[in-house]
Amino acid sequence: MLKLTLKMLQCVLLGSLLFMGACSVEGVATVPVEPGGEVVGVSPWPGGVWIGGEWGWNGPNHRYDWHGGHWAHAHHGTWQRGNWQQGRHGNTWKRGQWR
Repeated sequence: MLKLTLKMLQCVLLGSLLFMGACSVEGVATVPVEPGGEVVGVSPWPGGVWIGGEWGWNGPNHRYDWHGGHWAHAHHGTWQRGNWQQGRHGNTWKRGQWR
């Protein structure tokens, strides 16, 4: 019974590690070039804030994809644009946020 319990525990732990590895954000060796030409224009409503485009991780394709900017309603604080950060697994995109 003890051998069966230990074997089950090993399977659960191995499965968990594989799942966590598949869900993690992976870095890229070279930072992709940001596409140019985003047209900001005029806010569609008073007090609108332009949120510039950002990179988003495309897990199934193991790459970052560009998502164009958009207008948003102002929040308390200011919008801090995302940026690339270099780590031990390569370069990863830290998403923008309100501060």
